[in-house]
Amino acid sequence: MPKGCGRCEAGRLAPMEVPAEWILPGEAGGGSLRERVLRGRGLVGERDRALFASPLPPLSLLREPASLPGADAAAAALDGWLKSGLRIAVYGDYDADGLCAAALVARLLRLFGATPRVFIPHRMDDGYGLHADALRQLKAEGIDAVITVDCGIRSFAEAEVAAEIGLRLVITDHHRVDRDASGAVRLPRSEAVAHPSLGGCPFESISGSVVAFKVASRLIRLRGGERPPEVLRRWAADVALPLAALGLVPDVMPLVDENRVFVAHALERLPNCALPGVQALMREAGVDLRRLDAKTISHTIGPRLNATGRLDAATDALRVLESDDAAEVRAAVRRIEKANDERKRRMEELVEIAEARARAEGLLDPSRVAVVMGDPSWHPGLLGLAAARLLDRVHKPVVLFGGDDDLLKASGRAPPGIDLHECMNACAALLAKFGGHAAAAGGSMQPANLAAFAQAFESAVRARMDGPVRPVAIRVDLSMPAHEAMKAIDELDALRPFGKDFPAPVIHCPRLRVRSASTFGATGDHLKVQAETEGAIGTTGLLLWRQGRRVAEFRAGRRFEVVGSPKRGTNPRYGDDFEVRDLRFVD
Repeated sequence: MPKGCGRCEAGRLAPMEVPAEWILPGEAGGGSLRERVLRGRGLVGERDRALFASPLPPLSLLREPASLPGADAAAAALDGWLKSGLRIAVYGDYDADGLCAAALVARLLRLFGATPRVFIPHRMDDGYGLHADALRQLKAEGIDAVITVDCGIRSFAEAEVAAEIGLRLVITDHHRVDRDASGAVRLPRSEAVAHPSLGGCPFESISGSVVAFKVASRLIRLRGGERPPEVLRRWAADVALPLAALGLVPDVMPLVDENRVFVAHALERLPNCALPGVQALMREAGVDLRRLDAKTISHTIGPRLNATGRLDAATDALRVLESDDAAEVRAAVRRIEKANDERKRRMEELVEIAEARARAEGLLDPSRVAVVMGDPSWHPGLLGLAAARLLDRVHKPVVLFGGDDDLLKASGRAPPGIDLHECMNACAALLAKFGGHAAAAGGSMQPANLAAFAQAFESAVRARMDGPVRPVAIRVDLSMPAHEAMKAIDELDALRPFGKDFPAPVIHCPRLRVRSASTFGATGDHLKVQAETEGAIGTTGLLLWRQGRRVAEFRAGRRFEVVGSPKRGTNPRYGDDFEVRDLRFVD
C-alpha cells in the first residue's frame, strides 16, 4: 500500500467475492445517530456543524469566488474582451463536467450581449484537451479569443500556438498542474489562469464546472457591481448553480465542504430550474422530481450527458444544457436516450470481455498489483466506465487502452490511497499524452508501447506500496440490529446528500438468519434476501446488487452478518430495503 496510507472507502460497494476488512466503530458515546456518524468521521468543527445541520446548508457557506486563484484575472480578461467586442470561443470537454462548464460560461456571455462559439472536441477524432488544429480552425472562423473550461492547464505547446496565431487565451481548469524539478507550478502562456491548485484556495477539490461558476460570479460582480441586477442574481441561482452541480457530481468530486452546498441547493432547484433541456432529460428518464438526490445526478442525469460524447460527438448533450428552444431540446433528449441505451449495452459487453481476459492472463492474481490491457477494437468512450466497473471487482488500479491501430487511447481508475496520475507520470516516457487526477486519468500511446507500459505501470504501483495488497477496508459508522437500522432511515437521511467522501452511513447488522432468497432484474443479476434478526420479530429485506449467481448460498436458516446502508424505497408498495456492501456467513 502507499506509504503511510490505508486503503479504505466506506462508500464503495465491495463485491463479496473479494475479502474485505470491516473497521467497526469504537465506543458509541452519547448523542443522536446523526451526531455519532459525524463524530466518527471527524466532522466536529464549527463549519462542519453548519454544513451538516440540515440537508440544505446555507448558501453563505459557499467559499468566496474571489478565493479561487486567478478568478479575478480571468474575469477581468473576459470583461475586456466583451468591452472590445472580440469574438469569443468557449473551449470545453466532452464529459458532463466540461459540457456543464462550457454551457455555464456561454450562457453568461450571451447575457452580456456576446455570441460565443462553443467548441467541444470529439473524443475519438480529437481526444481530451486543447488541440492546436482546433485553435487554428477557430482562428480561421474569425475567433479572436478563447476561454477554456475543464481543460488546458498542461497545454503548453497549444498555448504557444494560440499566441503565434494571435488568439488571446484564458485557461480555467481543475486537473493536475505541471511542476518543474523544484516543485514550482508551470503554467501555459495565457492572459489568465484560474485553477484551485495555484496557492491560497481554501478548498481545492472542485470540478471544472465549479471553477467556471466562480469565474462567472466574479465577472457578474465586475460588471454588475456589489449588488448585481435581479436578472443576474436569478441567473446565478437558477442556471449557474445547477450547472455547477451537474458537472461536479459526475466528475466524482467529494461531497464535503462547499461541494455539499452546491449539490444540496441544485437538488432543491432542479425541478423548477431555468434549464429546459435538463427538465426534458429528467422527464424522458422517468425521474421522480419529489425524490431527487445526488444519485439522481450520478446515475441518471450524468450518464445521459456523457452518453453521446462517449460514442460520438457530444453535440446533443451540449444542446440540452445550452438551448432554451423546447422543440430542439426534446429532439436532442430522445437521441440521448437512445445513445445511453446503446452505451449501457456495449459497456456491459466490454466489461465481461475485459474481466475474462484479465482472469485468463493472470492479472487478477493477488501477486499482481495492477490491471493493464488494451485492444484496438475497444471503444475509447467506454474505457473509463469499464475500468471503473473492473475496479469495483478487483480493487486495484485498472488502465484500459482502445481506439485503433495507429494510436491507443487510455482511461484508468484507481482505488483510494493509490495516486493514478502519479503512477502514469512515472511512465510518461511511454505515453504520447496523459492527464487527470489521483483516482481517474487518461492518455494516449503508440500500440507498440503497450507491453512496456504494462510492466512499467505495475512497477510504478508496486513502488508506491509498503507491502502486499491488503483487503479493501469498509469503515462502519454504527452497529445495530437490522430492524432498528430500518427505523432510523429518516434520521440518517437528514445527512444527505451522499456521495464521494461522504457516503450514506454504513451500519453493521449482526445475528441475521436467512428466511428466503430470490433473484430479480431482467436476467436475474441481483439478489434479494429476507432476513430475520435473532430474538426479534419480523424480517428485513436485503438487496445484494450483481450477486444473483449466489442465490443458492442463502439457504433458509443460514446465519450471517452484513454491513451496508438502509435505503428508502422508490416505490411505496414495496417498502424500504437495506443495501448490502459486504456480508459474512458465520456458520
